[in-house]
Formats: sequence, C-alpha cells, structure tokens
Amino acid sequence: MAAATLAPSHVVLLAALSTVAAGYDVWRRRIPNWLTVGIAASGMAAQAVAFGARGAGSAVLSVLLVLVLLTAMWRFRLIGGGDAVGGLIALACYAAAGASSRAAVHVNLSRLRAPSLDEIGRQPGAVLVPYGAAFAVAALVVVLS
Repeated sequence: MAAATLAPSHVVLLAALSTVAAGYDVWRRRIPNWLTVGIAASGMAAQAVAFGARGAGSAVLSVLLVLVLLTAMWRFRLIGGGDAVGGLIALACYAAAGASSRAAVHVNLSRLRAPSLDEIGRQPGAVLVPYGAAFAVAALVVVLS
C-alpha cells in the first residue's frame, strides 16, 4: 500500500501506536494485547478507507488467517502475539520458497525445540529481545515508501 493512498491520519495513528508498542517492548519485553489489537484495527480501517470493500475484505481475511493458524500456539504461551505476526510472515515466505529451501527448513525445525515463554522467563539470566521497535520502523518504512 503506497503512502499516497493512505489518509495522513492513518499514517499518524500507525506511527503513534507503533511507537507506544516499541516503547512497551523495550521497557517491559512484551507488547500489550490492546496495542496489538489497536494496530490491527487501524490497519483494517486504513485498508477499507484506501481500497474500499476489496481492501476491507483482504484485511479481514488476513486477520482471520492469523487467528486460525497461530492463536492456539499463543493461547498455550508457546509464542507471543508479535511472534504470531512474525509467524504469518514466515509462513508466506515459506510458501513462496523453492522445494530445496523448504526441505532445509524442515531439517532445521526437526532439530529445534524452542522453549515456551514461561520456560524462558524461569531461566536464570534469560534475556527476551524486544523486536517491537524493529517492527515499528519496518511498518513505517513500508507504509511511507
């Protein structure tokens, strides 16, 4: 979506919510669900305003896809909400990759056992990396380019 098609108020709202989310992530190492929902809702509204019914439908289908594929893992605290969004991006990249790349992913995943968020929090000296700031910057770069 190009910046020219978005109302300036949508860009300002995205920037404000993303900045707050990044700040929370740096400070608390998590992003509150109300912020994630607010960003998603504002994005859906921006799609509807900029692209009409087709944009609204696309936004709703995207949200439903994330909910269907990743909510169960989030509910069992296997991943965070931001991880769910990153997972959607990873699934899209996986689907677009060639067979040899997908085979390499299968090998890597078979060797990986990622701890849950609760397990990470219980480990002494555990460090949760805040990548909300990177998401915020990336979202604004995409919207403004």
